[in-house]
Amino acid sequence: MAAGTSNYWEDLRKQARQLENELDLKLVSFSKLCTSYSHSSARDGRRDRYRKNYLENIPGEILQ
Repeated sequence: MAAGTSNYWEDLRKQARQLENELDLKLVSFSKLCTSYSHSSARDGRRDRYRKNYLENIPGEILQ
């Protein structure tokens, strides 16, 4: 019975390590996704500010 109990705990440890590895991979993927989204949002913000400044200056350029 001691051997059966030992195998049971070993199986649980093995399963826990597998779940931990899967979770780590998912967290890395999520982190990469968030980083790329963050960079994309920052780039879009700069582009929007550029467009706004450009559009605000058009009437002055036309009148000159």
